[in-house]
Amino acid sequence: MAYLALYRQWRPQNFDALVGQQAVKTALKNALDSGRIAHAYLFSGPRGTGKTSTARILAKALNCEQGPTAEPCGHCHNCERITAGTSMDVLEIDAASNGGIDQIKELKEQIAFTPVESRYKVYIIDEVHMLTTPAFNALLKTLEEPPAHAIFILATTDPQKIPATIHSRCQRFEFRRVTVDEIAEHLAMVAEGSGLEADAEALRLIAIQSEGGLRDALSLLDQCGVMSKQITTATVREVLGIVGREVLRALAEAIGRQDLPAALGKLGELLEQGKDARQVLTELMEYLRALLLFQSVPDYEEIYLTDTREALTALTPLFGRDRLMAAEERLHSALLELKTTMRPRITAELCLLDLCRIEGSTLAALSARIEQLERQLASGALAASYTAAPRPMATAAVSTPPPAPASTLRPAVTAAAGVPQSASVQDDVDEIPLPPEPSGFEEEQGTVVVLPQEAYAPRRQAVPQAPAPQRQAPVCRPAAPQQPAAPRPAAPPAPAAARPAEPQPSRQFAQPVTAPQPKSALAAQTEEYAGDFAAGEDYWKQTLDLMKAEKKNSMVSCGRNGRVYSFVNNLLQVAFKAPFLADRINKEDYRKAFEDALLRIARRPIRLEAVIAGRVKPPAAQPASQSAPQTVDAAQELDEHQLPQKLQQAVNAFGGKVTDISD
Repeated sequence: MAYLALYRQWRPQNFDALVGQQAVKTALKNALDSGRIAHAYLFSGPRGTGKTSTARILAKALNCEQGPTAEPCGHCHNCERITAGTSMDVLEIDAASNGGIDQIKELKEQIAFTPVESRYKVYIIDEVHMLTTPAFNALLKTLEEPPAHAIFILATTDPQKIPATIHSRCQRFEFRRVTVDEIAEHLAMVAEGSGLEADAEALRLIAIQSEGGLRDALSLLDQCGVMSKQITTATVREVLGIVGREVLRALAEAIGRQDLPAALGKLGELLEQGKDARQVLTELMEYLRALLLFQSVPDYEEIYLTDTREALTALTPLFGRDRLMAAEERLHSALLELKTTMRPRITAELCLLDLCRIEGSTLAALSARIEQLERQLASGALAASYTAAPRPMATAAVSTPPPAPASTLRPAVTAAAGVPQSASVQDDVDEIPLPPEPSGFEEEQGTVVVLPQEAYAPRRQAVPQAPAPQRQAPVCRPAAPQQPAAPRPAAPPAPAAARPAEPQPSRQFAQPVTAPQPKSALAAQTEEYAGDFAAGEDYWKQTLDLMKAEKKNSMVSCGRNGRVYSFVNNLLQVAFKAPFLADRINKEDYRKAFEDALLRIARRPIRLEAVIAGRVKPPAAQPASQSAPQTVDAAQELDEHQLPQKLQQAVNAFGGKVTDISD
C-alpha cells in the first residue's frame, strides 16, 4: 500500500475526534439529535482548521444506517463508502477548478434525482468563493429551495467574497484557529501512534509555526520525521529555516544598545547560514512585539511563546514603548519593501541601521527620539558631555564695592538665559563673560556691562573652576586725577566729521538684533518652524492623501507645492514659493475643502492659511509675558555720581561708558 501522509491518516472520522471547534461540534450534534437539519450550511475559517473534515463527518451522520445520528458508527456500508470517497450520494466539488456556470447548470440537472443508496444527497462545494458571479446567480434559487433529499455544505477561507444573498440562505459556522496547546497535545498523540520520537519543546515549536492550522502542523511533523528519527527543536529550525530565540535575543540586545556593528554581524551570520532576510525581519518583528506586550501587560501568557520572562525582563531597560512602536513600523515598511526589491540584504541592513539610530519620519520615531533624550537628561549623560568641553569665553576681571540700593543701580539680566532678575549686586563678581572683541576694538575704549553674580551661579555650579589666578590691574593710559565727590560735566559731542565710528560690543551682547538686518538674514529667520511641526506635517500629508483618494486632483496638485510652515493654536500655515498658489489655496472653495479634510483626520477644527515663503513669521506658541530687553543709553537715565566709586574708576580707566540693560 502506498504511504499516506499523516494528515490523511489522522483525519477525524467523528465529531469527538475533531480537534478544537467546540462550538461547531455542539451545534451540529444538537441539530442531529433534535432533527432540525438545515438544507444549506456555510463553513468558513482559516485553512487547515477542519472545514472539509467536518462536512464529511456531517454527511456520514446524515446517511449512517443507524441515523441520522450525532455519533455515526463508521462501520456500515454508507459510512465506509463516504470515508473512502466512493459514495454516489456524497459529491465533492472544487469550485477553484469547477466554478463556471456550466458546472452549476449540470449540478442543477442532477439534483432532481433521488439518492441511489443513501438517505440524503450531500453536495460539498469547497472554496465556494471561487465561483463566478453568473454561477452564484444560477445557484441562488436551487440553494434557497432545494429538494427535500438534497443538502448543501459550502466551505470557504474567504467569506467576504461570497454574495450576501448566499449568506442569507445558509447557516454559517465560523471555524477558529486551533490553539497552540491543542495542536501540541494532538501532535504528541499522533507521534506516539506513528512511532515517532519527538521532544515536547519541538512539538510546541511546530504548533507555534503552524499558526493555528492543524493540517500544516501534521505536514510539518511528517517532514521532520523524514528528516530525523529523533525530532528536536534543532530539527524543526533546520526544516523551517527559522532563526531561533537565542539569536533573536542577541540581535534585539544589540539594537537596544545601539550597537550597529554587532547587529550587522548577527545579520551577516544568519544570511551566511542560508536564512532568508524576510524570515529574519519577520521573527525580529514578532520578538519586539512580545517585548512591547511584556512592558504593557506582563500577565499576557501568549508572549512567553516567544521568549522567557527572565529574558524579556533583562531587555526591558534597553527599550521604551515609543521606540518599540517606531521599530515595529520600520520593520513593517521593510517587509513591504522586500516584496519588490532585488537585493534583500541591503533592505535588511538599512532597516537595522534605522533601528539602532532611532531614525525615521513617523510620529512614533520622533517620540522615540524625545524619549531617548529624556532618558539621557535623567541620567545626566547630556550634562556630562556639556561640562566635559565647555565653550571658551572672553572674561574681564571687575571688582565692585558693596551692594548699592536698587534705586541707585538697576542690574542687567539676560532674559534669553532664563535667569530671574535680582535687585542687588553681590560683593564679589569674579568673572563676567563678555562677547568676543570685534575687529578694531581699542583697549582704552569699551563698554562695561554690570551683571549680578546670581546670573552666573548655575554655570559656576556646573563647571568646576580651577584656582583663580592672582588679579592684575589692567594696563591702560594714565588717567586724570579723579574727583568722585563731584560729578564731571558731560563732554560735548564731537563733530560728525572728526569723531570716528566706534564699535559697540556691549550693544551686540545686550541686544542681538538692534540694527536692520540684510535681506538674507531676515529670510533665514523666517524659515524657522513654529509649534508642533511634526503633527502639522503629518496632518497635511494625510489630508493630501485623503483628497487624492477622493479624486480632488486639482486641489492636491496645488497643495503638493507647499510645505508645512507652522502649526500653532489649531492654525496650520503652509508656505508656497509662488504667490498665486497661496492665493488659490486661500480662496473660499479650496480652503473649505482642505479644512473639511483636516477636520475628518484630526477630529477637531483646524484653520488653514497659505503664506508666501520668506515673507511672514510663524505665530508664537505662547504670548510673551515680558517684553524683550532693550538697550538704553546710560547718559539718558543715569548720572555718573550715582555709580559706585570702584566702578567709576574702571570706567575712567577704560575710557568707556556704562550701558544699562533693563526691562
